[in-house]
Amino acid sequence: MNHAVEPAAGALPAMVGGLVLAPCKASTAGQPIRALPLPPQVHIPLPLGEGELRLLVAPGDLVRRGQPLARSETEPGFACHASLSGRVLELAPRLLPLRAGSGLAEGLCLTIASDGQDRPWPSAPDPQWRERAPELLLRRIAAAGVRGLGGAGVPPWRKPAAGGIDTLILNACECEPYISADDALLRAHATQVLRGLAVLLQLLRPRRCLIGIEDDKPEALAALHGALSDLNEPRVALRVVPARYPSGAERSLIRLLTGLELPAGRLPVEEGVLCHNVGTALAIERAVVQGLPLIERICTLSGTALARPGNYWLRLGTPLPHALAGAGLAPERLRRLIAGGPLMGVDLPLQEAGAEAGSQAQHPPALPLLAQSNCLIAATASELPARPAPQPCIRCGHCAEVCPARLQPQLLWLHGRAGAHDKAAALDLADCIDCGACAEVCPSHLPLVAQYRASKAALREAAEERRRAEQARRRHEQRQARLARQQEKEAARRRQLEAQAATPAAGSAALPPAIAAALARVKAKRAQGEPGDDA
Repeated sequence: MNHAVEPAAGALPAMVGGLVLAPCKASTAGQPIRALPLPPQVHIPLPLGEGELRLLVAPGDLVRRGQPLARSETEPGFACHASLSGRVLELAPRLLPLRAGSGLAEGLCLTIASDGQDRPWPSAPDPQWRERAPELLLRRIAAAGVRGLGGAGVPPWRKPAAGGIDTLILNACECEPYISADDALLRAHATQVLRGLAVLLQLLRPRRCLIGIEDDKPEALAALHGALSDLNEPRVALRVVPARYPSGAERSLIRLLTGLELPAGRLPVEEGVLCHNVGTALAIERAVVQGLPLIERICTLSGTALARPGNYWLRLGTPLPHALAGAGLAPERLRRLIAGGPLMGVDLPLQEAGAEAGSQAQHPPALPLLAQSNCLIAATASELPARPAPQPCIRCGHCAEVCPARLQPQLLWLHGRAGAHDKAAALDLADCIDCGACAEVCPSHLPLVAQYRASKAALREAAEERRRAEQARRRHEQRQARLARQQEKEAARRRQLEAQAATPAAGSAALPPAIAAALARVKAKRAQGEPGDDA
């Protein structure tokens, strides 16, 4: 059966913009995936945006690895889980390493102290998963706490469009330097990844599925070929794309694999296309087939400040200092710590050592590892030196040449610097993927991506302020309408009381009109000397 098709050279559309970069993956690629000792503590973030979460544990409770800690009250019932066994210490806000703005954001976290035993919570494998309805599969994925393991971390149950999915894309590209977590994952677990893909095929029922992988991953490509033979699914085709940054970005990969140009401001699902990362597919397989929640991920630990760089299985919520120490961090050599890759990642603040005066040691902050944390780079000063001071823009146009979204980076920069964020938005700033290609080629060393992120944050804040103002306006109008209705009712009541007080026959004022008329006739007849009705 022709289960996988590799198009001939030149059959794929050419990539727009982009760069050919040094991979910097020799120290981590090709090695077995390792595991670290359990951390003494983990900090499990309670995700926002999943509806109202109901806590299932409290400080002082004993929990097991994989035990649900909180669950959404809305469908499909998202939950988050303990990544090790131990005692819940506290629920408190902590800084999280997110790829937005400064790279740090505050969120509520449950802190669990490890008991060193790693006792598991009972799992519920489902050997009959192929017979389940899509709604049940969706609930199992949500209940396992599966989030997207790509950059945005979007939960899989949010992505399907109402109109259905025509093309499902499994993203096996890993184009940014240093990062090799997905490459290691495919070499070791390709069969499980494609079993997760089979779950997605049953859940979404697309017309076709395309797997995109770069041509510089021969071992992962061979593993995918073998797993595809076992899958025996005619809708799935394997497509090899050139290793050019950022080929793994969603819009770039969609164009490379399908030739589809997404209109500005349109989401892929609105065009019938859905992308998932290979790590997400593995998490889905574990959730549906094995009944295991998402409590760990493969993370690349790289950089010349590490003695043992490589790809590691890390429990979610692991403090970054523990992870880096396990990879042999030399604090005296550490000068930069990047969450993510060197172009799209964010620099995390380092802490000065409190040792003897004159010490050059730098320590990583005690931030927790998140589901979308695919790489940490502990770099020395010579490996990733600080960018030179920015100079005025010389309008060379190199930034526009490498932009994969066909934007005008120079104008976006100028409008952002001037605070004219609405003008930047009119130039499709929302389509910027923060790939950093423009900043990489800028001869003036302008912090372009940082400015774009700041402009997006300002636009989000302005939109949120407008939303709050609109809510306040509606609440005010509703209150005014309520008051007007109350005043109208009170005025009607006063008019009724005044009318009753002005009626001479107070006793008959409350009688129905027909009865009052009958009594009036009786009184009139009596006054004329005629017998009444009761005579």
